[in-house]
Amino acid sequence: IKKRDKCSIAVIGSGIAGLSVSYWLSSFGIKTIILEERAPGLGASSRNIGFVLAGVGEFYNRVYHTLGKEKANGLWNLTIANGKLLREFINKYNIDCEYTDYGGYSLATSERELLELTESVELLRENGFDYRMLDYEQTCDVAKSKLFLGAKLSMHDFKVNPYRLVQNLSN
Repeated sequence: IKKRDKCSIAVIGSGIAGLSVSYWLSSFGIKTIILEERAPGLGASSRNIGFVLAGVGEFYNRVYHTLGKEKANGLWNLTIANGKLLREFINKYNIDCEYTDYGGYSLATSERELLELTESVELLRENGFDYRMLDYEQTCDVAKSKLFLGAKLSMHDFKVNPYRLVQNLSN
């Protein structure tokens, strides 16, 4: 930063988080400067697989029974809204980041996981979320394997190339 550079907020890092924060602050008229040690996207943002998923890493039924309906649904709605904002941003600015709207699968490798996924899908659907449960045959077809007992399909999930996304965001 040079002495003459004026900003309200300095954002550290030009990965997905830093660039997103800078974009949204700027959209509200807040002047930002991004500080980056290297080139944009050379940190964690470009070294992940690029899945944009609804929910959290825990089974929905466990979150639902631990936190209650309102908080569990709030978490899922927040992550779904985040994905929707990213989709809209990609479309609005025609960002070439290999966006793939595929839906996401969680595969059951045991009877216990199958029960967890089944209960999760039932609760998710009861609460208005777009999920489906795949039976054994459907799962074998999708996974190209007979090792999985069933699968949860989330229609909220998609994939991007994170490095290309960051490169486009930084321009």
